[in-house]
Amino acid sequence: MVLGDSRVGKIHFDPTAINFRCSVEEFYGMKYKAGDGNEYLLAMYDTGGEYELDHFRSLYYPRTDVFLLCFSVLDPASFDNIRTLVVIEQWAPEVADYLPSAATLVVGTKVDLRHDATVIDALRDRRSAPIQYEQGVSMCKDVGAAGYVECSSLTGYGINVVFDEVVRIGRELPVKQPRRPPRACIIA
Repeated sequence: MVLGDSRVGKIHFDPTAINFRCSVEEFYGMKYKAGDGNEYLLAMYDTGGEYELDHFRSLYYPRTDVFLLCFSVLDPASFDNIRTLVVIEQWAPEVADYLPSAATLVVGTKVDLRHDATVIDALRDRRSAPIQYEQGVSMCKDVGAAGYVECSSLTGYGINVVFDEVVRIGRELPVKQPRRPPRACIIA
């Protein structure tokens, strides 16, 4: 599941992914050949950045192994919101209840623009600066994530690293026990 504020670049990880849209969530499915040479089917759910739709998140938990916590390195508020989402809000206990074995990966997006003079000037005008790699690593430790990676969907930088980390983390998780078939009640 992909979490983070709107407009941080969550849905742009892979333009070749198969995209299914509806008003509440977006689903991306793709086959990915990882660095280990094996092919994996990755399914990503993006519930958007609209926090009024937070109650829909839990509907996707049963199908989730790794949560991607995304922020834009150009948007310090989106960075701070990761800590708020995980530490202050109900999200971490909520996930612990539903999926005690799930893992998280913190992802910094839009790194291609971190050193862009125009972007830096605009941030400076707002008395701000781009988030640096070391800050992302620190955030990863603060929220207890399994790792921190950076990427740019525009240039493709780090996209494979994101997916390779998802595969690595997912392979290290305990194997889920098969669920019992759902019980049915027929009313005639």
